[in-house]
Amino acid sequence: INVDGLPISKSSNKQLWPIQACIFDKEYKYPPFLIGCYYGNSKPRDANEFLQLFANEIPLFKEFCLNGKLIIGQIRAIICDVPAKSFITYTKGHTGYHACGKCIQEGKFVNNRMTFPECDALLRSDENFKNKTYEDHHTGTLILQSFANMVTQMPLDYQHLVLHGVTKKLLLYWTKGPLPSRLNSRQIKVLNENLISMQMYIPSEFCRKPRSIYELDRWKATELRLFLLYIGPIVLKKVLPDDKSGELYSSEFLTYNVHNLVHINVDVLKYGALDNFSTFKFENNMMKIKKYLKKRNKPLEQLNNRISEENLLHKRSDFKIVESSPVL
Repeated sequence: INVDGLPISKSSNKQLWPIQACIFDKEYKYPPFLIGCYYGNSKPRDANEFLQLFANEIPLFKEFCLNGKLIIGQIRAIICDVPAKSFITYTKGHTGYHACGKCIQEGKFVNNRMTFPECDALLRSDENFKNKTYEDHHTGTLILQSFANMVTQMPLDYQHLVLHGVTKKLLLYWTKGPLPSRLNSRQIKVLNENLISMQMYIPSEFCRKPRSIYELDRWKATELRLFLLYIGPIVLKKVLPDDKSGELYSSEFLTYNVHNLVHINVDVLKYGALDNFSTFKFENNMMKIKKYLKKRNKPLEQLNNRISEENLLHKRSDFKIVESSPVL
């Protein structure tokens, strides 16, 4: 399950908040589908009211009959970025002292940043979340906790945590950070040349080829993933000096995203490959949802009409996409 906000206009605050779902299968890659959607000038005022209709329908798919077969369904995971997760779970945001959803440590304010320096703090459990044992973490009570565990079934999203959160943070530090730790202009030029030279070696299986480091602000998540998993160690060789690490990675660097690298391994052990619990497929589907809207008026009606038309054209039982690309 995924919940997130989707701005639909650059000239206004109008936005959609779709609730999406995706069937998990080890052999096939199913596309996400829309469960419900909110439309307004801002995010929904109350998360429980927003999710109420969805919560009412959850018991219906726990056990049902399809084509003469008994199907047992359950929520495997709820995957959201940090702001959406904080919203639907009624917990503190990433700048709060008790923001971490995986451990109970209290953050420390260092140079106008909330940091989480501990690596071995006591972990949260599903039981103490439901009982609100640590009240400073909570801002309310959510209706979904009756159907899913809010600690073990809410994995960290690596797209926003690792790629946008940590990988991009490192690149910005190296190229635009404070002077003691920033690469000099010659080193940045070498790094940029290394990136450009890699373009001819990137096969067609990858969504994008590496872009100039001077366009870092416009890098997409897939470009950050390419850098982190494949070409980063190559292009950084003999560019990144070891003697600056002490200055660069000081205590103020241990923000919410960096801290949660300690916890993401637990989600990997439970859910497998990072792509199994990332928001990539949901973000891609939101772009598809946005393309359904041909005019500003009545966006929910437009969504309903387009999805109804698609359902008439495709038989869902035959709509399977074989996963052919490698999963890391």
